[in-house]
Amino acid sequence: MEYDFESDLSSHLDGSLPDLEEDIELNHAAESVSSNHDDGSHISTPALKRKLEIEPIASNETTQGSTITSNNTQNTTKDPSYSLLNDLMDESISTDLLSTKWRSYSETDSFESTRGFLNLILLSCNCQPFLNHFDMEDMESIPETLAQIQSSTFNFNDTFAEPYLYACSTVIGKSFRTKLRFLVDELIAMSIEKDKISTASYMETIKSWIICMTTSPWLSIRHTSSAVSCMFYVSLANALSNIQGGNNSNEGDADQVLLENLNYLFDDIYKSAILIRIRDTRSIIRLECFMAIHECCLLLPSHLQDRSTLLYLGWGLSDTDAKIRKSALKIIQQLFINERKQGLSLSSLNFLERFSSKIAEICRYDIESVRAVALQLCFQLIDHQLLNREDIEMLCYSIFNKKAQIRLPVMKLLTKYCDQTMEGFLQESTKEISLKKILTQENYKISNSAFKNLYKKNLIFSIIAHALEVWTIENNQKESSQADEVNNEKSVWPFGFNLEANRLKNSEEWKVYECSMLSVHNELGSLGSWEEVFDYLLFDHVNHLDANSILKHCAPNEKIVDLLSSYVYFCLNLIEKPALLKKKSSDSNYISKQLHLLHELPLLMKKYRERNVASYYFIKSLDYIQEQTLALPESRKDMLALLTEVEYAAKASSTFQINLICGEFFHRIINLNLIASEIQLNVKLYIASVTDNLMEELQEFLKYIQSARKTSNHDQKVERLVTQLKFYCGFIRNIGTSSEKSATTLRLVSDLLEICKQEEDELLLYSCLRTIFLCILPELNRQCSNEIMETYFSVVLEASSLLSDRTKELFTGKLFSTIVILSVYFGKSVLAGTSRLNGNELNDIKTLNIEEQLATLKSLSKQLKNSESNRSVQPSILEDEKEQGLWNNLFEDWYPNHCKDPLLLVDLMQGLKKLVL
Repeated sequence: MEYDFESDLSSHLDGSLPDLEEDIELNHAAESVSSNHDDGSHISTPALKRKLEIEPIASNETTQGSTITSNNTQNTTKDPSYSLLNDLMDESISTDLLSTKWRSYSETDSFESTRGFLNLILLSCNCQPFLNHFDMEDMESIPETLAQIQSSTFNFNDTFAEPYLYACSTVIGKSFRTKLRFLVDELIAMSIEKDKISTASYMETIKSWIICMTTSPWLSIRHTSSAVSCMFYVSLANALSNIQGGNNSNEGDADQVLLENLNYLFDDIYKSAILIRIRDTRSIIRLECFMAIHECCLLLPSHLQDRSTLLYLGWGLSDTDAKIRKSALKIIQQLFINERKQGLSLSSLNFLERFSSKIAEICRYDIESVRAVALQLCFQLIDHQLLNREDIEMLCYSIFNKKAQIRLPVMKLLTKYCDQTMEGFLQESTKEISLKKILTQENYKISNSAFKNLYKKNLIFSIIAHALEVWTIENNQKESSQADEVNNEKSVWPFGFNLEANRLKNSEEWKVYECSMLSVHNELGSLGSWEEVFDYLLFDHVNHLDANSILKHCAPNEKIVDLLSSYVYFCLNLIEKPALLKKKSSDSNYISKQLHLLHELPLLMKKYRERNVASYYFIKSLDYIQEQTLALPESRKDMLALLTEVEYAAKASSTFQINLICGEFFHRIINLNLIASEIQLNVKLYIASVTDNLMEELQEFLKYIQSARKTSNHDQKVERLVTQLKFYCGFIRNIGTSSEKSATTLRLVSDLLEICKQEEDELLLYSCLRTIFLCILPELNRQCSNEIMETYFSVVLEASSLLSDRTKELFTGKLFSTIVILSVYFGKSVLAGTSRLNGNELNDIKTLNIEEQLATLKSLSKQLKNSESNRSVQPSILEDEKEQGLWNNLFEDWYPNHCKDPLLLVDLMQGLKKLVL
C-alpha cells in the first residue's frame, strides 16, 4: 500500500535530491477542513462522522488525566495511550515489565491495543484529537482523517511549535526511542505467535496508518512515523532471517503462508515507506532510512541485491549529510561480505563500476571519519580491479595529508594497484613472445626482475608526482594574492623551492610534505631507498631508448625527476643521516655510502641539466657528505666531475636559488683546506671568470646606452642585465668576495655607477646599487687603505642618491636607499674607529625621514596581517606594479628564506640607526 502525497511545509530541498511534488489530495483535504470549519453541512461524510463522534481534547488537559469525550454517549473514558507513553518515557520501567503490560493489554482487546499504539504515535508528535473506533474501521478514509487531525492540531493548537518527543536528545527521549523499538519487536513477535500477519489482521491496520503518516507535511509526524516504519522494516527482516535460517524441507503449509505474509508486509513497508522517505528533504529522516537498510542488509544479505536499494545507495554517496554518506559506504561494504557466500551479482558489479570514482572522490575530499570508511572500501574495490588509473590518482592526492591514518592506507592501495597494472601489462606484452626474449633485443641489457622493479617504480612515482603537482597547485591557489599568479608557471614549479624556503619558518606545507615523503619511504621499503632511486634515474644513461622499446615504460618523465630529486634529498639528510649518526654506525659503512653518492651525483646532474629543481636538490644532497670524505684521495676524480657540473648549473641557470646554492658549494670548497689544491684552483679560476663575464656584460650595455639609440628590444636588454646582476649577487653573497683584486672590484662598481647615471629603469637601478653594496662589503675585511674605502663609500652614496631621486614616488626605492646609506655610515665609523658623524652626515640622515619610514613599515605590517584572511586584497602601498616589483626583489635578495614581513626591515633599520647615531 502506498499513499502518494508529499510536501514539506518546514524545509526546502537541497541540491542533492530531486524535487518532491506537492500532493493535490492533501492540499484539497486541508483546504476542505479549513474553509468549511464553521459550516458542518459542507463537510465530507467521513469528516462529518468524525466530528460527531469526537471533540478535540482541550489544551489544558494534563498528560496523566486526559480523556476522550464522545458526543453520542457523553461518557468519559481514560485513553490507554497516555499510560503507555509514560511507561516508554519512564527509565524505571524495565523492558520485561513493559512486555508483560503490553501482552496483557493486547490479549484483553487486540483492537483497542492497535488503536492505543497508533494514538501513542500521534501523542508523541503532539497531535490531538486521537483516533476513535470509527476511524479504525474506516480504512478507506485514512488520508482524510489524518488531514483533519493535522488541521485540528497545528492550526488551532499552540503546541505545534514544541519539540516532538522522538527528536529529543534528553534521557527521556532516548528512553522513548529505545522502548518504542522494543514495543515494535513485541508487536511483530506477538503477531507471528498468534498468526496475525495476514492482510486482514490488525498489523495491516497499523501499517496502513503508519505509511500514511510518513507522507505528512508536518515534520514531527513524518519523522516519527518514518522511524517507526524503519523499526517495523528491521523487525520483519529479523523475523524473516530467523525463519529462513531455520527452514527445512519438511516445513508445513502454515509456515509457508506465514513466510509469504511476512514477505508481503516487509516489501510493502520497504516500497511504500522506506524508498519514499529515503528521498525526504530532511536529513534526519533520510538517515533513519539508510541506517535501517544497513541493519536489514546484515540480516537479509539477499535484500542488498535489490535494484532499488542499489539506486538509492548511489544517492546516499552524494548526500549533503556526512552520516548518510558514511552509512551508504557501510552498506556497500556489505556487498563484499555477502560475496564470500554468493558472489557479486551483475547488478552489484554494474553499481560498483559506476560509483567507484565517487568513492575515490570521497576519500579525497570528505571529512576524516567518512574518508576512513571509504578507504577501507577501496581495498575491496581494488581486489576486484574496480578502480582505474583516474581513481587511483584521485586517491593519491591524499598522500599529502596531515593524518597518517589517511596517508598509509593510500600508499598501500597504490602499491597494490601498481602490482595489478604490471601483471596486466606483462600478460598483454608477452602473449606471443616471452619477456626474456623481448629484453634480449634491447640495447640496454636488463634482467626480468630488474625490469619489473623499474616498471613498478616508474608507475608509482609517476602517480605520486602527479599528486604532488596537484597539491602544490592547490596550495598556490590558496596563497596567491593575485588571480593571474595562479596560472604563472613559476608559482607552481619548481615546487621544491617554495617548500625549501618555507621550511625555515616551519610552514605547514613543509610539515605535510615531510610526513608524506616519510610515508612514501616507509611503505615502499627497499624500492624507496635512495640507492634504488638513483638506479632508476640512471638506468638508461648509456644508451638512449628506442621509440618502440619496452623500456620506455620505465623511463622517468620530468615531473618524476623533480619529485625524486627532492625525495632523495629528504631521504639522505632527514632520514638516513640522522639515523646513522644516532646509531653510531661504523665509519666504513657511512663513508662508503658517501663515496657512492659522490660518484652518482655528477652523472645525475649531467643527465638532468635542464631541470632546475633536480639541479637544486642534487646539489643540496651534498649536505649528506662530510668534509673529510670530500678530501679523500679516492674522491678526487668524482669531485672534479662534480665541480664541472656545479659550474655549468651556476652559469646556465638564471634561478636565484640555484645561484645561492652554487655559491654555498664553492664557499665550502674554498674554506676546506683538506681539498686538493687543484680543485681549489679550479674554483678560484671559476670565481674570477664569473666576475670577468659580468664586466663584459656591463661594458657591452654601457656602449649600448651611450650610443643614445634605443632598440626595439631595449626592455629585453635591461631584463637580461638585471638577471645577470641577480645571479652575480647570489653567487658572491655566499662566497664572501667578488674578486681578489681591489682594482677589479673598483672597476666593476664604477661601471655599475655609470649605468645608474644613464639608465632610468627602477629595477635596474636597484640591482646595480645592490651589486655595488655587496661588492664593497667584503672590502671592509681586507684592511684596504682609507683612500680606497672612501672611494667605495662615495660610489655607494652616489648610487643610493640616484636611486632615491629616480624613485621619488616609490616608497621601496627610498627605503632601500636608506638601508644602504645607514650601512655605509656604519662602515665608515667602523673604519675610522669612532661612532660620531660630522655635521653634514647628520644632516643627510635627518633628510632621510627614518622615523616616517619606520611608521610606514609598521602600518604596512598590520595591513598585511589583516589581509591574510583575504589574500586577494593587496595593501594600498603595494598596488603599484613598480612598487611591488621592488618590494618582492628586496625580500628575495635579502630575506629569501623568510616571509615578506615588514617588521624585519624595521628591526634592521632600528639596529643600524642605533649603531650609527
